[in-house]
Amino acid sequence: MPARLEPSVCARLILYAIKNGWDYTEEKRVMKIEQGDFLINELRLNHN
Repeated sequence: MPARLEPSVCARLILYAIKNGWDYTEEKRVMKIEQGDFLINELRLNHN
């Protein structure tokens, strides 16, 4: 079962994706996140 994301985490991911060129208006548009560790640090999602 996939990990459950908090709404604030989802919002940060979506805003980051839009800021970096993701066009959410295209139907079934997907953005693949390959460098998860970078993104966690970039968005300060780690709870250290």
